[in-house]
Amino acid sequence: MKCGYARESTLKSEQNQALAWQIQRLQRYGCDRILTDRMSGASKQRPGYKELLALIEAGNVKEVVVCSLTRLGRSTRQMVDAIDLFAERKVKFTSLDGKIDIDTASGRANVQMQAVFAQLERELIQERINAGYDGIRANKMPIHAPFGYRIIDKRLEIDADVEVVARWLRQSVIAVGLIKTTQAINVEHKDLAKIPRSPGGIKTWLQCETIYGNLWYDRHNRRGATTIYYNNHPALFTQQERLEVEESLRFRQKHHGFKADPVRFPLTGLIYCAECGSSMSVSYKHDRANPTIYYRCYNGVRRSCSNRKYIRTENIQKAIIAALVSRAEAIAIRATQAEQKIAEKPELLELREQLFTLVGLPANSHIEAAIAGIQSDIAVIETAAIQETVTLQPSREKALKACSNPAFWREIRQEDKHTIYRLLVKKVLCQRGEIEAVDLWV
Repeated sequence: MKCGYARESTLKSEQNQALAWQIQRLQRYGCDRILTDRMSGASKQRPGYKELLALIEAGNVKEVVVCSLTRLGRSTRQMVDAIDLFAERKVKFTSLDGKIDIDTASGRANVQMQAVFAQLERELIQERINAGYDGIRANKMPIHAPFGYRIIDKRLEIDADVEVVARWLRQSVIAVGLIKTTQAINVEHKDLAKIPRSPGGIKTWLQCETIYGNLWYDRHNRRGATTIYYNNHPALFTQQERLEVEESLRFRQKHHGFKADPVRFPLTGLIYCAECGSSMSVSYKHDRANPTIYYRCYNGVRRSCSNRKYIRTENIQKAIIAALVSRAEAIAIRATQAEQKIAEKPELLELREQLFTLVGLPANSHIEAAIAGIQSDIAVIETAAIQETVTLQPSREKALKACSNPAFWREIRQEDKHTIYRLLVKKVLCQRGEIEAVDLWV
């Protein structure tokens, strides 16, 4: 058959031969089949080009037609190998922009010369593009604006029209995770341009240095180092907000059942199998509308752990409450901050450092007066700190009374359990439907 090949480069400055225009020319020439690619001519992994060579190897091609020799490729080695294959398989080669005869030595030499110039042209184009990027980097100008920003006078500025949505997006990832945030986006913001619409896209956006005020070049360059200019433009989120997102993503990645609603399932991520160490995920039984919620070993479900028994959420919560009541005093102390370390107060440390410096100097009346003044200030601060600790004592007694009462823990609002459990509970170990241990942070 007569097979045509058309290619459109990925280099924008080189796209003077549109793919549709090439296909029209090949159709008018009478090609039985046309293979296409949208890739650089130097790539060895062009699907259409590889299929063309496979058809030639199989003996199914009588003539190969291209609009110009540069559409066949931009690498001298690849083009020479292709022409040699054409000649070996007795395949006619036709370029619509110029007559090429590969049956003669001079014709093949002409092809090789044109291939060298095609590769040279590509490399010159790439050099010009790289020079342009170097100029952009030197002047700290943005190339693209991520969601939440727009480019004004070659500077990144926060887009006030979508700032509220961008902040909601971050908070939603922390609250319900990537999956449910993606679902909400495609329902509530399906017409909003540039907003990331997949879990991977949202995660990439949250990890982008640009939304934290840093200009980031070559962030997709896996081989070379990237370039970051810090504090280059207004930050959409603070570094503290960035740490909160990273912690949330790490927690959800580490624990199975990360898709679970933290309000409905506040224990998810805290329950572990005592046998294999895997976290236990949420499971339902009976009525889906009003289900009985269980936890089960993630590996046990897949038959890689012998711990396959379910354990009810109510039983786990009873064990947690019993453990919290047994540590009521430690929790009360932590809640009221009664164990203050007076010596670590920043103002005291600064005064003591000044005092140490003055004591080492030659004595005179001025230095002695300064030393006496600093010692007086230190005494005042220490006295105030001691009084502050004493005033916390009644609060600690109230906290101890509350923490010692199981009803206090049972009556905590469902919305608050997720946060409180993570502050106090390290992990709960379960095996064969029974609770083996409750490990607390206090």
